[in-house]
Amino acid sequence: MNSEARNTSFQTLWNSPELRQEGHIACFYETRDQYFRILTSYLVHGLKAGEKVLYFAADHALNPLLSDFKEFDFDPSEYLQTEQLIIIDKNDQTIPAGHQYCDKMADWLKNQTEYAMAHGFRRFRLVEDVIKQTSALPCLDHLVDYADHLNDLTRKRPFFALCMFDLNRVDSDNLVNALRAHPLAVVRGQILKNAYYIPPEQLTSRFRGANIVRYRMTSLYDRYQQRRAIQLSEEKYRALAEGIPDIIIRFNRNLQHEYISSSISRYIDIFPMYLVGKSHKDIGLPEEISEYWEKQIRQVFDTGRSVETDFELSGIKGTFMFNWRVFPEFDTDGTVNTVISIARDITATQKAEKEFRNLFNKMLDGFAVHEIICNAAGLPIDYRFLAINPAFTQMTGLTEQDIIGKTALEIMPYIESFRIQTYWNVAINGESAHFEQYNREFDRFFKVTAYQHAPGQFACIFSDITQRKQADAERKTLLAISELFMKEKNIRAIYDNVPEILSENLLFPLAAVVLYDKYSEEMVFVATRGFPDALKHEIRVPLCQSISGTVVKTREPLADFQADKRNEHASGVLKALNIKSIISVPLMISDRVLGTVTLADVRKRPNIRDLIDTLMLIANHLAQEIDRKLTSESLHKTKNELEFHNRIATIFLTAFDNTLFFSVLELVLEATQSQHGYFGYIDLEGNLSIPAITRSIFGSGRMPDKNLSFQKQNWKGLRGKSLIEKKCLYSNGPFNLPEDHQPISCALFVPIIYQDKLIGQFAVANKADGYAEEDRLMLKALSEYIAPLLYAKLSSDNSRKQLEQTQRMESIGVLAGGIAHDFNNILFPIIGNAEMLIDDFPEYSPVNNKIKQILKAAMRAQGLVQQILAFSRQQVDERVPIRLKPIISEVMKLLRSSLPSTITFTQDLSRQQSCLTLADPTQVHQILMNLCTNAFHAMQESGGNLHVSLEEVTISPNDYTGTFDLLPGKYNKLSVRDTGHGMPKHIQEKIFDPYYTTKGKDKGTGLGLSVVHGIVKSCKGHISVDSEIGKGSQFDIYLPVCDSESNGISTKTTEIAPRGTEHILLVDDEDPIVILIDQMLTRLGYQVTSRSSSPEALDAFISQPDLFDLVITDMTMPYLTGIQLARKMMDVRPDIPVVLCTGFSERITENTVKQLGIRKLILKPVIRMDLAKTIRSVLDKRA
Repeated sequence: MNSEARNTSFQTLWNSPELRQEGHIACFYETRDQYFRILTSYLVHGLKAGEKVLYFAADHALNPLLSDFKEFDFDPSEYLQTEQLIIIDKNDQTIPAGHQYCDKMADWLKNQTEYAMAHGFRRFRLVEDVIKQTSALPCLDHLVDYADHLNDLTRKRPFFALCMFDLNRVDSDNLVNALRAHPLAVVRGQILKNAYYIPPEQLTSRFRGANIVRYRMTSLYDRYQQRRAIQLSEEKYRALAEGIPDIIIRFNRNLQHEYISSSISRYIDIFPMYLVGKSHKDIGLPEEISEYWEKQIRQVFDTGRSVETDFELSGIKGTFMFNWRVFPEFDTDGTVNTVISIARDITATQKAEKEFRNLFNKMLDGFAVHEIICNAAGLPIDYRFLAINPAFTQMTGLTEQDIIGKTALEIMPYIESFRIQTYWNVAINGESAHFEQYNREFDRFFKVTAYQHAPGQFACIFSDITQRKQADAERKTLLAISELFMKEKNIRAIYDNVPEILSENLLFPLAAVVLYDKYSEEMVFVATRGFPDALKHEIRVPLCQSISGTVVKTREPLADFQADKRNEHASGVLKALNIKSIISVPLMISDRVLGTVTLADVRKRPNIRDLIDTLMLIANHLAQEIDRKLTSESLHKTKNELEFHNRIATIFLTAFDNTLFFSVLELVLEATQSQHGYFGYIDLEGNLSIPAITRSIFGSGRMPDKNLSFQKQNWKGLRGKSLIEKKCLYSNGPFNLPEDHQPISCALFVPIIYQDKLIGQFAVANKADGYAEEDRLMLKALSEYIAPLLYAKLSSDNSRKQLEQTQRMESIGVLAGGIAHDFNNILFPIIGNAEMLIDDFPEYSPVNNKIKQILKAAMRAQGLVQQILAFSRQQVDERVPIRLKPIISEVMKLLRSSLPSTITFTQDLSRQQSCLTLADPTQVHQILMNLCTNAFHAMQESGGNLHVSLEEVTISPNDYTGTFDLLPGKYNKLSVRDTGHGMPKHIQEKIFDPYYTTKGKDKGTGLGLSVVHGIVKSCKGHISVDSEIGKGSQFDIYLPVCDSESNGISTKTTEIAPRGTEHILLVDDEDPIVILIDQMLTRLGYQVTSRSSSPEALDAFISQPDLFDLVITDMTMPYLTGIQLARKMMDVRPDIPVVLCTGFSERITENTVKQLGIRKLILKPVIRMDLAKTIRSVLDKRA
């Protein structure tokens, strides 16, 4: 069907003489078909007549409208191109708007009409969809004013105006206003004169404002009474009422129905005419309903004001809901004689609203309605929440009580200003918006659609897309990490970039990669982003003092430390940094923990735990990449290390003394790119000795020629901490340095540990870009490689020094033994002849007394020889009960003659009478000499007092368990005290160790006190020391008390020596000794055969073996020693008794000679009494 055929029913309509007289028309339609049939016929009629047509499509968008026209066989393209037809859609900004809409619009249309006439058009035709305008101008005055302007245009100008009203959308107020404002109406295809129309000339200024409604209703009633009397059954009037779907009823003052529109038949099964002239009660409605309706109607009659309510009506056709409005109808004197009732069926509307509310409540997407808030300048500054659905609460956790009536900035203080601007544009201009955003307050991602809900208001529909965004972030992060590992070759650069990647993709302002150092039990912040200076790169934190440490120990992720109390200390640290949310996951390869990846925020992130799976996946990928990179670097590093280690090993094999240390230090400085450094070892005293140090570190003249030594008590600062704690430590400044010291910007100290023992230390300083964890690890690995080499080197040096010292002592011992042997040979004739001279002179002879003095001096000389033998370890220990007082007195006399006068002597020996102890007199003499000599050395420079005391003390069980390593009992306490420089505590702990000496080079052997300690212990005694710096030292020796006494060395000659008559063979290579012993033996009655040569003695024995009863032979002789001679003689005659005589022996003891078959051992110089007793003892046993 073409447009002509389709719109045939409207052809006579637009040619109506009424239209030509009054061209201002109100058109009422119910369906889309009606709308477009009327509209297209009106447009085609005007366009073909050569008229200019302007169409305000206020309720339709332009492009869909053109498609609708084509559906009704109307193509406006030609007319649009020639601008005969102009369509202005609802979004056009050029048409007048605002509070003065009517006046501006009228002027604008007047100009448009005049413009059309000036360009040759016959007439100007207007079409306006007034639903929006009506809604925008709810005031009756405005609507009437606008209608007056249209009426004025149609009467005075060639102007047609058609206003379209949708009966399904226009409310009751605007329907009445529309009827009163237009002189003509089109209803169901008919053009009617509007009985409700009030011409403008009937509206005077005095009726404007508050009285206009009353006046209009009065005028309306007057005209209605006139027309009712004349045209009561006029079809056009009835058609107007019947064409409206609402139920229209007129009531008189008796509350009877005067008129009922036929539309009531849709709802009740009663013919409308049956109701005319009857009240509600007359119809038979329930009394309660009748009274309610009549009460409302009577109220309108009484007050002259309209009422409105909703009611439900049930009948055989169903149950319906109506919106009911009752209006008064005034006569000319303002009396209300009838009222009009309009009831509109809102059943479908309420059902739709209910369904919409159900949909609103059940929709999965969040929904909210807001109103824009502007400042005085009209600029948007905020918006307020008006309504939300349950899904909004589920997504945000905010209820209606929390949010309705509050502004966005109250709920979301971090909202961006451009978001408010976007919503303003939606609410004011009606432009919808679509975007995705991250909401910081809710810690979620949302997809948002915003559209205009009403002027100044907007609605948002949003869905949670957090999981999708997290998946995108996860993918981007993994890709970025993979690309980073492909691009960067250095692991340091990789560490530095990872926090930035994590921060940008996962939207956390703070990020860190923290590695675990299992050796030091510390967490190392190798790279960070956004953290304060307190946690910058390479900061080391103890394992127990960090969130990362907790993650490493538990091997479990940790999120939001405020909710997780696994680490109280770390929680305090993070609170100090104002961190509200944190998530940390382990970096793991199989079951090995490398460290953690940590993200943090100063804001509360309520959904932070949702990131655990994402961050775990990223951390696993990162750990694998790190492990792969480290493995690759390790292979390359291993090759370099092998070359480096080979160079180190070559140095240890080829270099000697300090050259070794300097050569190794040069390699270390080269490897670490450092300017300064040193390489030292721990010496025997426990101090750090540094043979190799860069000389440029000191100012001119400060570098000593010998090794630097850092005393253990002075180990302080980072260097001392590294030595004491055995840890690799570094710092990038600042440092407190002495004068003339080169500036140090950074330093790294690495202890050298072998079998958990500190043996040395590396130190490097002033690397250009500072020291990092990789430098520490490199030098730590190097120290582990060097440790066994250095230990072997130090052990070899110490062994060599000890061997040299031992050989030196052995040489001294051999020399001392030789000297003692020569002294014995000198003393032997003196003592022997003296003893025989005493026998030759009577006791009263003065010569006898002088000979005794000679013998006494010789015996004293013999004691000195014994001390020399004790020093050389070549005398035989002989412990006998002795008195300590005489020995002490003798030593003190000897010291007075040998020590300088700056040393004074005091002694306290009077408190004890016996002071007997079981010991070797010579060893006691050695103890005193050693202690007193040490005391002299301590006072050598400044002088002082040497005090020796002796007393008997009793050690109780309490003393034994708490203080002394002694059994309870009585002891002789020998004390030696000096007023010298004293010793610190750490030296006192070592002074009894072998080869330990406090004296300078070449001034001590380190054997004195160790020998003293050994002698005291062999006597079942105890030695202790008490010393204080600057006050001196005191040594206390505890020797057990014994009851019996021995003189040790006797000079008495009154005892008669035993005699004999046997034949003795005497052998010695010294002729004087042979002559002396021969005389002694002869005086004792023996027959003596003497020989000064061992071969001659052997020949004499072999020739007559049975001639001799005893053989006395010297030990040391040329050709045959005494032992060799004895063996050969015993080979000839096994039962021959042999006595061996020697001046010293380092291997021969009494037990040794007995095992060889030799009967006795006599030490030179030989005392006559000892010789006589020995001979008789041997011969008598034989007998």
